[in-house]
Amino acid sequence: MMCLIVKFRIHPSSSMITQLLIFFSIVGPLTFGLQATDFYVHGLPLLPKGASSIRMHAGLLPVNPQHNGSLFFWHFERKYASDKLKTVIWLNGGPGCSSTAGIWMGIGPFRFQDKNTMIENDGSWHLHTNLLFVDQPVGTGFSTIDTDSFIHELDQMANQFLGFLDQYIKIFPELLEDDIYLDGVSFAGQYIPYIAKAILEKRPALKLRGLLIGNGWIDPVTIYKSYLPFAVANNLVVQNSNLYERINIEVKQCEQALSKQVHVFEETFEAYNSTPSITLLPNLLLQIPIILYSGEYDLICNHWATEAMIDGMTWNDGTGFDFGNGTLSPKEQWIAEGESAGFIRRARNLTYILFYNAGHNVPYYYPRRSRFMLHEFIQLDLTSFTDTTTRKNTEESTRSRRYIAFIVLIVIIIILALTGLIWIFVHKWYPTRLLTPFSIIRVLRSRTRTVERQQWVAYSLLNDSDTDLEVVDSEAFV
Repeated sequence: MMCLIVKFRIHPSSSMITQLLIFFSIVGPLTFGLQATDFYVHGLPLLPKGASSIRMHAGLLPVNPQHNGSLFFWHFERKYASDKLKTVIWLNGGPGCSSTAGIWMGIGPFRFQDKNTMIENDGSWHLHTNLLFVDQPVGTGFSTIDTDSFIHELDQMANQFLGFLDQYIKIFPELLEDDIYLDGVSFAGQYIPYIAKAILEKRPALKLRGLLIGNGWIDPVTIYKSYLPFAVANNLVVQNSNLYERINIEVKQCEQALSKQVHVFEETFEAYNSTPSITLLPNLLLQIPIILYSGEYDLICNHWATEAMIDGMTWNDGTGFDFGNGTLSPKEQWIAEGESAGFIRRARNLTYILFYNAGHNVPYYYPRRSRFMLHEFIQLDLTSFTDTTTRKNTEESTRSRRYIAFIVLIVIIIILALTGLIWIFVHKWYPTRLLTPFSIIRVLRSRTRTVERQQWVAYSLLNDSDTDLEVVDSEAFV
């Protein structure tokens, strides 16, 4: 085997640069790895004075780096303590609707009174629960992706969301300690069950405790069948009119086209092969509680369809709200903040609430009532709680350690730079062979090899002399 050895003569300045590159390649990622402080939001334009204490983090996390795929998130830390740490992950639907709509027109801390005035939302859900809003899938809202790399199916979406959670936990590991609830509206009725299934099967370390779906697009066929009768009942269409007949024909065509598939015909999200999420609900209800809530006057995902879907669904050894012994779960008045706010029904891990006088996005119409619903569902206990400053102190401590590490790094860089300049200056005016850390190591290695070679020669000579003596002695004996 031949071995080719090539020697390079390195100029002292080049040697210094090489050492710096080696140093940064090792220390850089450790020092500059993303941390929670990198995502801290210090303020917002038009932010109300009273809202300055709200702790926020926001940014992009990679989920498909090869194609510039990243998901945008916005996190709001809870304002007050409660018995346990809880996080609500909010998803809007669409598909393609930014979840920041849930901040400004739903459960977030702020709302716009007009285009120049931001006010606090007195029904914000962040009082006792952390809120995490995510623009997903890639290409939604502030999230990014190359235009040739959109995903198209719901199982792809769920796996991508798991990738986001993996990245998020690296920076915010405290999520592993929280009870997690998934919530969303409209087409999130497809997203949430698929994501929940993926979490329960593939990320058991996450404490997924329940699902909330508002006016969910869960069972497309049942929804399409409900449009015409719901429109007639609400005086939007006159029965047996020309418009009624035209709509009736088109609804039947839609039912045939669906063929029990989701079939979202969008350029960037074509769920041709995904089964509707209603097929996932029975198994999910075996593991976690689910609450479905509807606004009374929503048309696109109306409560007639949701109620019909529940009546026809079988889960936990029963169908619909039938208890199996000839009795049905009663419709009870739902009282929120001392007022009749709707009705509620419960059966075998499923809760259904109808909000009176609300539309498609219930929290927009009734933020305080919807927050009351959340607190009931998560069984919020305000009688005993932990210290609210734990996370704040941890983050401030992390920030201090990082500043110290940064200062130490700057000092090291300055020392290396000055050393390099001295090498260059001395070499220019005194062109002699200069010692560098690398050359010192080479000299030491060379001397070590020389000593070893001398010892080997001495040992060989001794062996040769012993052989000669043995030959002489044997001849004398003969």
